[in-house]
Amino acid sequence: MTDADSEIDTMKGALHTYGERSEDNFHVQSRGRPERNPRESALRNLRRREFGKKMREMREAAGLSLSRAAALAGIASARKLSQYETTCYPPGDIIVRLAPFYGVKPRQLCSLVLSHSDPELYSGITGKEGYAPTEAEIEAYLKRPPENEAGDAVGAETSDAV
Repeated sequence: MTDADSEIDTMKGALHTYGERSEDNFHVQSRGRPERNPRESALRNLRRREFGKKMREMREAAGLSLSRAAALAGIASARKLSQYETTCYPPGDIIVRLAPFYGVKPRQLCSLVLSHSDPELYSGITGKEGYAPTEAEIEAYLKRPPENEAGDAVGAETSDAV
């Protein structure tokens, strides 16, 4: 018996012994990602949406289009800026560059990011409450049909008719 055969036998033994229990303890979604608590996902997504809404409102109040704001702040594309308004939070250097064009101080925009991305940390630092969606918003979010990455309901019909 070679060392390789011995290692294979050891792995087979471990899978036989622990395989069943590991599936019970570590739920895995498709694509190998761990399952998330639906309520935590709802909180995270609702906070991100509200942040994006406020970012968009600031940009529009400044009279800037996505492409113009991106160009002024030195962001590679309007699409990237759009992501900050829909799916992710901007990094610090982008916050510093966007703030003057949005008519706010960088500290105010940083505060907005932190109050939405990590309300507990924001509260600990400032003594003020971070953004928290209402129970009604959370319940409505949990009852909605699942969405794809574009924010469209999965299985929803789209019209490509001209």
